[in-house]
Amino acid sequence: MPERGGKQHEYTTLLTQMDYDLDYDAQLGGHPEKDSHNTVVAADGAVVADASEITTRDLLGFFFFGVINNTSYVIMIAGAKDIDPSMIGIVYLVSELPSISVKLSAPYWFHLVPYRSRVIVSTVLMACSFVSVAIGGIRDLVWLQLVGVAIGAAQSGVGEASFLALSSFYNPSRKALTAWSSGTYSEM
Repeated sequence: MPERGGKQHEYTTLLTQMDYDLDYDAQLGGHPEKDSHNTVVAADGAVVADASEITTRDLLGFFFFGVINNTSYVIMIAGAKDIDPSMIGIVYLVSELPSISVKLSAPYWFHLVPYRSRVIVSTVLMACSFVSVAIGGIRDLVWLQLVGVAIGAAQSGVGEASFLALSSFYNPSRKALTAWSSGTYSEM
């Protein structure tokens, strides 16, 4: 019996620390909280997810967003030779650096931007990416095509980091992660 009392004390201490951390995060703003109905609500008041159970609709959403998010990356890499056969390595470099930069800097600014805004920015960046590459191809402007590839890479980084972070608000989160991963893999 004394062991159980000791473990109970450890659990109580852990839960108290978790409550303190949640309160502290909520004061910083931008971090979702659970309300009394077990719904995760973002700082801007938007309902992020029902934390009780993930639905089939949510799983399909994660799957299709995984497919859509990686579309620009896969198309740009597949068309690297068409952009300029002598610059394939440059195209690969330009397609990776912005994405890595976004993912490395995200912990410093993601909490300031709501998920909805990140998805909108990701959508606009993808459209700009395709338009830039298309116009650059029509006018034979390699630099504009490389800018389009870089914009697509930034879009991929914003979308991937946002959706992977968003999956943590679903229960169980591994199902959301599996759906996202299946979507990203289905294009390869």
